[in-house]
Amino acid sequence: MNIIKNVVFFILFSAFCFPTTSFADTAGKDGIWTEKCRIRYIPLKDPKAAGYMVIHNDGAEDRTVVAVTTDQAKGVMMHEMVMEGAMAKMVHLLELPIPSKGTVELKSGGIHLMFMKLNPNLKFGETIQLNLAFKNGEKVTVDAKIVSIREDREMYREE
Repeated sequence: MNIIKNVVFFILFSAFCFPTTSFADTAGKDGIWTEKCRIRYIPLKDPKAAGYMVIHNDGAEDRTVVAVTTDQAKGVMMHEMVMEGAMAKMVHLLELPIPSKGTVELKSGGIHLMFMKLNPNLKFGETIQLNLAFKNGEKVTVDAKIVSIREDREMYREE
């Protein structure tokens, strides 16, 4: 019986002490919340990274993301991959509308974040904060997990 109590205690202890908030829902303001927040990181002398997440707007009004920042990078840009004929092209987005009662997914090959001069000391598995600024003045902070390309593909199979 003590073994069962110890196992139950360990499971509950682990759930509270080692949460996986990087991939769990992140509560925001007035119906804004995110999930699957991650940064696909390529550790080089000048690291390369793209950010992905799902942004939900359960609120009654449309919202618009106008900036994303983090203290772990010099800058963050919102981009979208678009096709021009047979050529894929990255377009810089100044705004990212999130419709009322809607969802926008940032993913590889679509809308995504690009990080400029990312901290080269980041390690896989670490979590950093991203700050989303909205046109109406709202700010939402989300946790994003640093993942490898392989981990990203395994956790979020692209369909």
